[in-house]
Amino acid sequence: MFRKPFNNKLNCHSVSTAVNKNVIDFLVSDDFINYTINPNNSNTREWEEYFKRNPEKIPYANQASKILNGESDIHFLPSFEMKELEIRIFEKCGLSPMN
Repeated sequence: MFRKPFNNKLNCHSVSTAVNKNVIDFLVSDDFINYTINPNNSNTREWEEYFKRNPEKIPYANQASKILNGESDIHFLPSFEMKELEIRIFEKCGLSPMN
């Protein structure tokens, strides 16, 4: 369920001062992105179980969720990386990115 992609395109060194590494782990997880942007019964159940087993991760997941939903004032990615992340989220949700 909580898998990190093999090719992490985020530069974690430049991000680490703005965001905790635990938050970054959620931001680069395809499963978490899908759960946050496109929740359904299956992934919601899986993540609820994960958070029951790992309650200390909830604050990090909440911050990552805010970042993914554009509710955070943290802007830590260069514009080209932000665009790549946006496209990846839209593709994951089966949506067409707005230009």
